[in-house]
Amino acid sequence: MKEVSRGIVLNPVLTLAAIYFLANLYSFALLISGGEIFVDALVRTFDESIVYVTGAMLAASFLLTLFLYGIGCTFFGCKKELFFSRRWGWFLIIIQCAYLLNNIYYGVNLAGVEDADSGSPFKLFFSVFQPDLIYMAVAVGLVPGPLFWINLIVFSFSMVLRGWMGGFLIVFIIYLCRNYPVKISFKLFLWMSIFLIICMALFPFFLELKWILRSGEAWSQVWVNVINQGYLSSLGNSFAYLLSRFQMFGHVALIAENADEIFNSYENNEFIPYWADGVFQWFILKLNDIEVFQLNRHMVNVFFESDNMAYSTNPGLAGWMLFLKSGMVAFIVYICAIVLVPAFYLFKHAGQKYYLLLFSFVFIYLFHGWVGAYFNLAVYLVFFLFIQRNAFKKAP
Repeated sequence: MKEVSRGIVLNPVLTLAAIYFLANLYSFALLISGGEIFVDALVRTFDESIVYVTGAMLAASFLLTLFLYGIGCTFFGCKKELFFSRRWGWFLIIIQCAYLLNNIYYGVNLAGVEDADSGSPFKLFFSVFQPDLIYMAVAVGLVPGPLFWINLIVFSFSMVLRGWMGGFLIVFIIYLCRNYPVKISFKLFLWMSIFLIICMALFPFFLELKWILRSGEAWSQVWVNVINQGYLSSLGNSFAYLLSRFQMFGHVALIAENADEIFNSYENNEFIPYWADGVFQWFILKLNDIEVFQLNRHMVNVFFESDNMAYSTNPGLAGWMLFLKSGMVAFIVYICAIVLVPAFYLFKHAGQKYYLLLFSFVFIYLFHGWVGAYFNLAVYLVFFLFIQRNAFKKAP
């Protein structure tokens, strides 16, 4: 581990933990005082009993996540940090640019928009070799130099064009993991504060751009729409939206309200179980002509009355725990296994930066209840690190 002089060290995992804690605590306080919160397109209040049950389950899932993180920090060790060579940097540029051009030419992979039959001959290839996941797996360990920054720009541009503003958060997390420990001096804190203020001031325009990209309107409408709504009004709505992206209190409360119905749907195989959500499991399901229909999409159908297959929502770890009842113990054991097994391998063979990356996505994906998304990322991390460690050790 690098030695750092005294000062505040920005830990990516604990930073995310603090953000999620504060966002969900705010939602809890708002609901318990009789206020309303946004749950995707809905504006909801909940009974006090539901609020307390939801808060307790969210706290339990939050503490479970931090407990698992603490296990690795305490007991796991690193043999040698792993780095990806310049050849991997060029490979990343090629596959990211190919993916970007494919999306632009065929008009596919836009966030929240169902893909029509585009006729892209590369659909299967990009389904197996997902450039976004490959970027996350390689970028943290890519050797220092311009190739890292070029790939970062291409990734950010690609995410923006597809309407995924979360790409900026991913880039920030990758930077923190790659350079850990990052010391926050007073000067750096000042510059970060200025940058954050500028980003917040521009956020209404970024958010409007997101909706414009998803709707297919002209980019020139971004400025017009924000001004027509009123800048201050747009700014307030943007902050409310940003807060809602880090809380799943309302989504878990919906499950708490309808726990018996969701459990019956689970028992009737109306959506796949948590242990069947992942790239290997999907392959087996498709071989048996079983549709990969997840809990988050089931929630979209039931609670938001939408049949858009590209629309997803957040069941949360707490949501799974709430409706599984006696099956909650098996669920927790499964979660511990898919977190700790790859975490042990990554820490031992790739170093702390990859351990931090994995646990950052334990919050970004798994804490949201997206078991399959987390599982796939863990598989990509282990696979590409194994390839680099055993096949390309001496690559310059």
